[in-house]
Amino acid sequence: MGPHGVTVLTDFSPHNVTRCSDHVGVTRCSDHVGVTLCSDHVDVTRCSDHVDVTRCSDHVDVTRCSDHEGVTRCSDHVGVTRCSDHVGVTRCSDHVGVTLCSDHVDVTRCSDHVDVTRCSDHVDVTRCSDHVDVTLCSDHVDVTRCSDHVDVTRCSDHVDVTRCSDHVDVTRCSDHVDVTRCSDHVDVTRCSDHVDVTRCSDHVDVTLALTMWTSLSALTMWTSLSALTMWTSLAALTMWTSLAALTMWTSLAALTMWTSLSALTMWTSLAALTMWTSLAALTMWTSLSALTMWTSLSALTMWTSLSALTMWTSLSALTMWTSLAALTMWTSLAALTMWTSPLL
Repeated sequence: MGPHGVTVLTDFSPHNVTRCSDHVGVTRCSDHVGVTLCSDHVDVTRCSDHVDVTRCSDHVDVTRCSDHEGVTRCSDHVGVTRCSDHVGVTRCSDHVGVTLCSDHVDVTRCSDHVDVTRCSDHVDVTRCSDHVDVTLCSDHVDVTRCSDHVDVTRCSDHVDVTRCSDHVDVTRCSDHVDVTRCSDHVDVTRCSDHVDVTRCSDHVDVTLALTMWTSLSALTMWTSLSALTMWTSLAALTMWTSLAALTMWTSLAALTMWTSLSALTMWTSLAALTMWTSLAALTMWTSLSALTMWTSLSALTMWTSLSALTMWTSLSALTMWTSLAALTMWTSLAALTMWTSPLL
């Protein structure tokens, strides 16, 4: 029997076991706790990555929570600087209590760890996806240049730096350290992702002291009934705010759709008016053209008739004149004949 009432162990150590293939004093765990190195865990009933918890998906010392410790329910953390999954537990994807590991060291839970001179991502910080207090890491703090940290001359998303895109006076606010984590936490007047800050797009002047936040008294206060009540109130406020935002968004979408429909109707009406006006103009032009053509034909007919009348009148006058001349000549001949007849 081992230190935790388990029969099978490969090795032992002051920390329960030096190395075991699966577990010690634990029904079943995927990784480890209270053991120098084993493929899974020790001292836990059953959890995927935890310690001292009856059953939870990623926690420690909590009956059931999605990613926390010492708190009934939080989306990410409580009483811990910031860890993606746990609190108060070594919990590393592979190790604990070791100077150098590929993932963690003496830290509740970080994507890449604490208390190591050099690690792939962190040093001396509960939650190390972006970190604090590390000599040199690809993504940490206290370095001249880092992509996502705190206490550095220049970083893209940190605190205590000359220029930060999202934070102020907070170790690292997109995921944070020594701050509950505001997108899912408590004790913050209003901020998109922080705690104990009056108002910031992401962070500003975090009031809560790191020491107080990480202290046992802060953890006790956090797990109290009043903290739970405050958390429930914040959850209700968040749900209400989300509903209000959804309603406003829906109203804006409806207004946009209505405006688009009105614009389309107005455009269609304008197009119809333009087409109707064009048709009217075409009809009027056609009518004018027909009238002009009719007038021209009438003028031509009248002119032709006048010309014909003039020509007929002239012919009549010529005929009459010729007849008169013939009559005069005939009369003169008759008179001459009659005059000359007695003489003969």
